[in-house]
Amino acid sequence: MASRKNKIKIGCGIVSGIVFIVLIGLFVYIYSEFSKLSEAFKSVDHTTAIEFKDSEQTVFITTREWGITGNHHQIVISNIDHANKDILINREKEIVFDETSCLYYKAVYPDSLFVFVLLYPYVEENVVINKEVGHIKVNITKYKLSMDGYYANYKELGLSLICCNSDTK
Repeated sequence: MASRKNKIKIGCGIVSGIVFIVLIGLFVYIYSEFSKLSEAFKSVDHTTAIEFKDSEQTVFITTREWGITGNHHQIVISNIDHANKDILINREKEIVFDETSCLYYKAVYPDSLFVFVLLYPYVEENVVINKEVGHIKVNITKYKLSMDGYYANYKELGLSLICCNSDTK
Protein backbone atom coordinates (compact mmCIF):
# COMPACT_ATOMS: atom_id res chain seq x y z
CA MET A 1 0.00 0.00 0.00
CA ALA A 2 2.81 2.36 0.91
CA SER A 3 4.50 1.63 -2.39
CA ARG A 4 1.27 2.51 -4.23
CA LYS A 5 1.05 5.86 -2.38
CA ASN A 6 4.66 6.58 -3.29
CA LYS A 7 3.93 5.83 -6.97
CA ILE A 8 0.92 8.18 -6.89
CA LYS A 9 3.03 10.94 -5.26
CA ILE A 10 5.79 10.45 -7.83
CA GLY A 11 3.23 10.49 -10.68
CA CYS A 12 1.62 13.67 -9.33
CA GLY A 13 5.06 15.25 -8.98
CA ILE A 14 5.95 14.39 -12.58
CA VAL A 15 2.62 15.73 -13.90
CA SER A 16 3.03 18.91 -11.80
CA GLY A 17 6.58 19.35 -13.12
CA ILE A 18 5.43 18.94 -16.73
CA VAL A 19 2.57 21.42 -16.21
CA PHE A 20 5.02 23.87 -14.59
CA ILE A 21 7.50 23.58 -17.50
CA VAL A 22 4.68 24.04 -20.06
CA LEU A 23 3.43 27.13 -18.21
CA ILE A 24 6.93 28.64 -18.15
CA GLY A 25 7.32 27.92 -21.89
CA LEU A 26 3.93 29.51 -22.59
CA PHE A 27 4.88 32.56 -20.51
CA VAL A 28 8.18 32.99 -22.42
CA TYR A 29 6.36 32.64 -25.77
CA ILE A 30 3.70 35.22 -24.85
CA TYR A 31 6.35 37.62 -23.51
CA SER A 32 8.39 37.38 -26.74
CA GLU A 33 5.28 37.99 -28.86
CA PHE A 34 4.36 41.08 -26.82
CA SER A 35 7.94 42.33 -27.14
CA LYS A 36 7.66 42.07 -30.93
CA LEU A 37 4.32 43.89 -30.79
CA SER A 38 5.74 46.70 -28.65
CA GLU A 39 8.58 47.12 -31.18
CA ALA A 40 5.93 47.84 -33.81
CA PHE A 41 4.61 50.74 -31.74
CA LYS A 42 8.02 52.40 -31.42
CA SER A 43 8.68 55.23 -33.81
CA VAL A 44 11.14 55.03 -36.68
CA ASP A 45 12.95 58.36 -36.69
CA HIS A 46 15.28 59.92 -39.24
CA THR A 47 16.99 63.30 -39.08
CA THR A 48 18.38 65.53 -41.79
CA ALA A 49 20.75 68.23 -40.53
CA ILE A 50 21.05 71.49 -42.45
CA GLU A 51 24.04 73.58 -41.42
CA PHE A 52 23.98 77.36 -41.72
CA LYS A 53 27.70 78.08 -41.23
CA ASP A 54 27.42 81.88 -41.38
CA SER A 55 24.99 81.98 -38.46
CA GLU A 56 26.64 78.97 -36.77
CA GLN A 57 23.34 77.17 -36.44
CA THR A 58 22.01 73.78 -37.52
CA VAL A 59 18.37 73.08 -38.32
CA PHE A 60 17.18 69.50 -37.95
CA ILE A 61 14.27 68.05 -39.90
CA THR A 62 13.19 64.94 -38.03
CA THR A 63 10.65 62.52 -39.46
CA ARG A 64 8.75 60.08 -37.29
CA GLU A 65 6.69 57.12 -38.34
CA TRP A 66 4.95 54.78 -35.92
CA GLY A 67 2.06 52.37 -35.53
CA ILE A 68 1.72 48.73 -36.46
CA THR A 69 1.20 49.64 -40.12
CA GLY A 70 3.34 52.79 -39.99
CA ASN A 71 0.34 54.98 -40.65
CA HIS A 72 1.18 57.75 -38.17
CA HIS A 73 3.59 60.46 -39.32
CA GLN A 74 5.14 63.59 -37.89
CA ILE A 75 7.78 65.99 -39.17
CA VAL A 76 9.54 68.35 -36.78
CA ILE A 77 11.75 71.28 -37.82
CA SER A 78 13.89 72.32 -34.89
CA ASN A 79 17.32 73.36 -33.71
CA ILE A 80 17.30 70.16 -31.62
CA ASP A 81 17.81 66.68 -33.07
CA HIS A 82 14.75 64.74 -31.86
CA ALA A 83 15.51 61.42 -33.58
CA ASN A 84 15.25 58.41 -31.28
CA LYS A 85 15.19 60.63 -28.20
CA ASP A 86 12.52 61.22 -25.61
CA ILE A 87 12.73 65.00 -25.87
CA LEU A 88 9.48 66.90 -25.50
CA ILE A 89 8.58 68.99 -28.50
CA ASN A 90 8.06 72.68 -27.82
CA ARG A 91 5.38 73.65 -30.35
CA GLU A 92 6.00 77.35 -29.72
CA LYS A 93 9.69 77.21 -30.68
CA GLU A 94 9.62 74.29 -33.12
CA ILE A 95 7.62 73.66 -36.27
CA VAL A 96 5.55 70.48 -36.16
CA PHE A 97 3.59 68.91 -38.99
CA ASP A 98 1.33 66.19 -37.58
CA GLU A 99 0.12 63.47 -39.94
CA THR A 100 2.27 64.87 -42.75
CA SER A 101 4.50 62.30 -44.42
CA CYS A 102 6.58 64.40 -46.87
CA LEU A 103 7.84 67.90 -47.44
CA TYR A 104 10.16 69.69 -49.83
CA TYR A 105 12.77 72.11 -48.58
CA LYS A 106 15.52 74.40 -49.78
CA ALA A 107 18.18 76.05 -47.67
CA VAL A 108 18.97 79.56 -48.85
CA TYR A 109 22.12 80.73 -47.17
CA PRO A 110 22.96 82.57 -44.99
CA ASP A 111 19.82 82.22 -42.84
CA SER A 112 16.65 81.04 -44.61
CA LEU A 113 14.90 77.74 -45.09
CA PHE A 114 12.02 77.39 -47.52
CA VAL A 115 9.58 74.55 -46.85
CA PHE A 116 6.80 73.35 -49.16
CA VAL A 117 4.23 70.99 -47.70
CA LEU A 118 0.91 69.56 -48.84
CA LEU A 119 -1.38 69.44 -45.83
CA TYR A 120 -4.69 67.76 -45.25
CA PRO A 121 -7.34 68.98 -45.61
CA TYR A 122 -6.28 70.50 -48.88
CA VAL A 123 -6.10 74.28 -49.08
CA GLU A 124 -7.83 76.33 -51.77
CA GLU A 125 -4.88 78.70 -52.23
CA ASN A 126 -1.22 78.58 -51.36
CA VAL A 127 -0.73 79.71 -47.78
CA VAL A 128 2.61 81.18 -46.68
CA ILE A 129 3.64 81.21 -43.03
CA ASN A 130 6.85 82.77 -41.71
CA LYS A 131 8.40 81.40 -38.52
CA GLU A 132 11.80 81.21 -36.92
CA VAL A 133 13.77 78.30 -35.57
CA GLY A 134 16.54 79.84 -33.52
CA HIS A 135 18.05 82.50 -35.79
CA ILE A 136 16.94 80.81 -39.01
CA LYS A 137 13.94 82.21 -40.90
CA VAL A 138 11.61 79.45 -42.06
CA ASN A 139 9.19 80.26 -44.86
CA ILE A 140 6.47 77.58 -45.03
CA THR A 141 4.27 77.33 -48.10
CA LYS A 142 1.24 75.09 -47.76
CA TYR A 143 0.52 74.40 -51.39
CA LYS A 144 -2.75 73.46 -52.98
CA LEU A 145 -3.40 70.04 -54.44
CA SER A 146 -3.25 71.29 -58.03
CA MET A 147 0.45 72.09 -57.54
CA ASP A 148 1.27 68.50 -56.58
CA GLY A 149 2.26 67.65 -60.16
CA TYR A 150 4.37 70.80 -60.33
CA TYR A 151 6.55 69.43 -57.58
CA ALA A 152 7.16 66.19 -59.47
CA ASN A 153 10.26 67.97 -60.82
CA TYR A 154 11.40 69.23 -57.45
CA LYS A 155 15.10 68.49 -58.10
CA GLU A 156 15.09 70.81 -61.08
CA LEU A 157 13.75 73.52 -58.77
CA GLY A 158 16.65 73.00 -56.35
CA LEU A 159 14.42 71.42 -53.71
CA SER A 160 15.14 68.40 -51.55
CA LEU A 161 12.53 65.87 -50.46
CA ILE A 162 12.22 64.36 -47.02
CA CYS A 163 9.60 61.71 -46.20
CA CYS A 164 8.67 59.58 -43.25
CA ASN A 165 8.43 56.48 -45.40
CA SER A 166 11.82 54.80 -45.42
CA ASP A 167 11.30 53.55 -48.99
CA THR A 168 11.08 57.13 -50.34
CA LYS A 169 14.37 58.30 -48.89
